[in-house]
Amino acid sequence: MEKQADELEQLMDTYKLPLPYRPPKSVSIQINSEIMSDRFAFRDIMSGVENMLTILVHAVCTFVTNDTIRGIAIRNLLKEVEIYDDLCKFGKLKGWLEPPPMR
Repeated sequence: MEKQADELEQLMDTYKLPLPYRPPKSVSIQINSEIMSDRFAFRDIMSGVENMLTILVHAVCTFVTNDTIRGIAIRNLLKEVEIYDDLCKFGKLKGWLEPPPMR
């Protein structure tokens, strides 16, 4: 994600757009392991990736007239699909994937 953020920041600088504040590189918090399980963390990350896929698909569809920005969105979308595929494989291995509803 660092590379993607840098690429987007360069593009924003090219178009003279204001940059948002960057969050800190790391945050130190203590988590009670009884509250935050590995399965919960996985579901939270999986949900975030699913949401990002939706955002990136929308970005690709939105930037139809700007080839540069659309190309960046497509590259980021393809990378996110790879991450999603890896998460699906990991979740299946661990038995953490929710089964789809059946009729």
